Amino acid sequence: MKFNRKKVALRLITCPFVFALIFISHNLFVLKRTYHFLKYGGEYINFEQDERATIQGIFNMLKEIREKQNELKDYQT
Repeated sequence: MKFNRKKVALRLITCPFVFALIFISHNLFVLKRTYHFLKYGGEYINFEQDERATIQGIFNMLKEIREKQNELKDYQT
């Protein structure tokens, strides 16, 4: 690949603006994730806000499975 010297000056001039845009977007991302962690706890990493009912359903299903396993253990002994 050939090095294009003509575009280096243009890239050096635009570099601070691009850096500022990237820096601002990452700061907003961090602030958003911090807010969601404080509001929802660790669940914000894997699930969106509207999936809370799904999380509760999974929890209830696992709870029922554990209860059935305990009943089977009690029945077998």
